[in-house]
Amino acid sequence: MKKILMLWAFPMLLFAAYVGNEKEFISKISSLITIGDRKGARRVSFLTRELYPDSKPVLSLYVRSLANDGYLKEALSLLPPISSDKEVRVYFPVLEAIGWNYLLYEEGISSVSNIASLLGAYRTQDARCVHLLLKKLDSTNAYDRHLAVKLSMAYRDLPLRKKILTMLSEEKNYFVKLMLLEAVGAMEIKEAEGFLRTVVSSTSKTTDERCVAIKSLVALSDKPQEKEILDLHKSSKTSMRELCISLITHFEMKEHAQLLIKSLKDRHHNVRAKALLGLVMLDVDKKDLLPLLPKIKAMMEKDKVEVSVIASIVLTSLDVEKGQAAFAKNLLSEDQERARFASRAVGNVGKALHPVILDCYHKSKDQIVQANLALAMLGKDIDDFVAVKYLSRFLKEYSGKIMMKGEHSPLFVGVDESSAGHIPYIQNYPSLVDSMTRLQLLSKLSILEVDGVEESMRAFLKNRMWRVSSSAAILMLEESRLEDIEVLKNLLADKDPEVRLQAALVLAFYGNDKSTCPVLEETYDKVDWEKRVMILEAMGVIGDRKSIPFVLDKMKKETFILQKMAAATLLQCLYH
Repeated sequence: MKKILMLWAFPMLLFAAYVGNEKEFISKISSLITIGDRKGARRVSFLTRELYPDSKPVLSLYVRSLANDGYLKEALSLLPPISSDKEVRVYFPVLEAIGWNYLLYEEGISSVSNIASLLGAYRTQDARCVHLLLKKLDSTNAYDRHLAVKLSMAYRDLPLRKKILTMLSEEKNYFVKLMLLEAVGAMEIKEAEGFLRTVVSSTSKTTDERCVAIKSLVALSDKPQEKEILDLHKSSKTSMRELCISLITHFEMKEHAQLLIKSLKDRHHNVRAKALLGLVMLDVDKKDLLPLLPKIKAMMEKDKVEVSVIASIVLTSLDVEKGQAAFAKNLLSEDQERARFASRAVGNVGKALHPVILDCYHKSKDQIVQANLALAMLGKDIDDFVAVKYLSRFLKEYSGKIMMKGEHSPLFVGVDESSAGHIPYIQNYPSLVDSMTRLQLLSKLSILEVDGVEESMRAFLKNRMWRVSSSAAILMLEESRLEDIEVLKNLLADKDPEVRLQAALVLAFYGNDKSTCPVLEETYDKVDWEKRVMILEAMGVIGDRKSIPFVLDKMKKETFILQKMAAATLLQCLYH
């Protein structure tokens, strides 16, 4: 390449010797880069470097132009040593160009590096991510489109909004369609309101589609007028009546409490459950609820599980003793679904049920029910000692996968057997959910300084977490944060290198703790490919600029996939 360029450049060299100077050439190269003339910028910067071989600004532009034109190996090989924050600032545009062009380069791309590219770009929150997302939204691979839609929710750029809106009516893959229905609500795309209403009222759509559409419609809606509420309430379609109740509850429209009361007679149990929950959340006056006692008792005895349990909550607000008896019956029921749903709800009902929680904890034979009752006991001055002792034993002895499950409302979130399914671009997703749930419970115990919790955490990190990898998984749980991480910090000095590394990864992903970087760097060359992937991802999440020399060193030595992942880490460190 050099010989060809020299033949092309020779006449210009002669001319430049008479009429050019370094400043003018630098200006010319910068202009070519700005207008996107990649080949022109590379050729002129090559010529200029021949004229001014000792100029750092010229070298910087040449490396940058090589990266922009796809000559990534050459760019990396010519990049001057970066060992300080001052040098990072000087060569920032060059490092940025190398990072982005690795992410955008798609020759021989694998699914792992594809995910790394998307996530690395997403975390930068840079406008160039929009370009990459648009490309992936057009992908023939449904997995790519699904992840791109998920990531697009963090952006409000007009091209993405238009693309999401277009895909809403054209997408064929069911799981991508569900994600699109969620995205239009999250991105507040008002133009999608008519389409969402069609989905909600359609008899050919699945329950999941209608539920997601209702949630997005509520997010998009302004406070509805009385006529709209009444029309929805009178609709012959169940989903429209559900939408009516969701709007009343979301906008706290107490003036429509009577419609909620009327909905208790609805023919569909979902509408009845939402109506009951609406009465609880709106804190409707007791005098309006007292005439409903016979109806509420009937619903407790004969209705579906969720309706029956929520009816018990309403009853507790009207008659404490009868509410306590109803909840005790639910919690000790031989119907596993009923007992577990009640155990997830009981902790949010109030002090009236504290005696029931303790009594049913001792009487229940269901480990999941006992775990939720133990969680309800924590911090409520019921019996913290009993609660933490049981939760410690539960985490050691319960061998099945668990998750935090919630239905109808954030009020009803608690432990249950995992129903997490496979997600195409997240390796071992059910195991990830199980591990994260256990980690959160251990975190709660560490706050209470339970004896032996550090050893329990150590055993957990050594035996359970290695199966879980991929920063895509972290993305799915990015709102999860550990309540206490001091016990993990102690394990950074553990004698076992596996425990040290796993503690560092958890602290990085869930605590953004910079103190983990030395452990991550020290371990990198001693572990296999999969763990190197996790280390690079963890360093990207932390985003410490002091990690840039390490990351660049790995980019120069690693295979293309790990180079691409290191590039994602590099950008996150630059922008953090």
